[in-house]
Amino acid sequence: MEEVRSNSRDSNRLLLFLVAISALAALCAPLWGPSSLSLENLLQGDQVTAQIFWELRLPRVGCAYLVGAMLAVAGLIFQTLFRNPLATPFTLGVSSGAALCAALYTWSGIAFSWYGLGGSTIAAFVGASLTLWAVLLMSRHRGTGSSDGILIIGMMLSFFFSSVLMFVQYLSDVSQVFRMTRWLMGSLDSSSLQSLFVLMVLAVPLMIIIFRHHRELDVLQIGDDLATTRGVEVHSVRRRMLVCSSLLVAAVVACAGPIGFVGIMVPFTMQRLIGRAHKLQLVACALGGGVFLLLSDTAARLMVAPYEIPVGILTALLGVPFFFMVLIRRKGF
Repeated sequence: MEEVRSNSRDSNRLLLFLVAISALAALCAPLWGPSSLSLENLLQGDQVTAQIFWELRLPRVGCAYLVGAMLAVAGLIFQTLFRNPLATPFTLGVSSGAALCAALYTWSGIAFSWYGLGGSTIAAFVGASLTLWAVLLMSRHRGTGSSDGILIIGMMLSFFFSSVLMFVQYLSDVSQVFRMTRWLMGSLDSSSLQSLFVLMVLAVPLMIIIFRHHRELDVLQIGDDLATTRGVEVHSVRRRMLVCSSLLVAAVVACAGPIGFVGIMVPFTMQRLIGRAHKLQLVACALGGGVFLLLSDTAARLMVAPYEIPVGILTALLGVPFFFMVLIRRKGF
């Protein structure tokens, strides 16, 4: 009993620490950049400082935190459903489908926007959503409700979309290839109040649905057979969680491009710090993912100022060594 209380206290301390770091980072990050802002000038009502702070820096900070939280929560769901600590939010090919549609939009030369959202953002979200629909439709048609069957279908679609993407790039001119490649790096430099609003509208209800299934997720991580004996509708819950987590990823990829490894590093770390109960894991991953990507994006803006490194490059530089460390520590490698 004393050990349980100690673990509960440790978990609460970790969550409080993450909340404190989140608040501190959110306060400081908007002031940092290629040209630092003065808090004194902001409080005194300097128009230039206020415009940069409210229209550029603050929306980017909000998008960075929300994108990190969404990727970490989606990564946790995928690792739970596939019972693999190396599963990523892009496992089902959602990222590849989004990248292909965004590339087709760039290659077509069409330009349009909708409520402040660029055409590439809309095309990427449509591509990601269609990919998810295709995976679920094919798995249902083949009678493949298991996690392994869904995983294989997603991987095959991902390879196919990546091949078509290379063909589209081959047909494109130099400027189009540059825009496609730049988008594929994953960046938050186009963040705006509109994109922040879209992310919030999608993220909040999806995360609420996921959190309400934390008990089912606790049982699913042990095994399908045990979950069935506990009264969990395995296929229904798995499909619902895949849809919610994939839509989170679709929104992220549409607004910021594919930002890798956040969905591996944060859930893996939080699981070892806070335990395997999803009620706490989901909160910890949301907070930890937000802090991690916010700090990463801030570092990417400052490392080679006045130029910016796409945050997807920095997370990859951090994630690849982490990936190999986890892989080497696994038994049988």
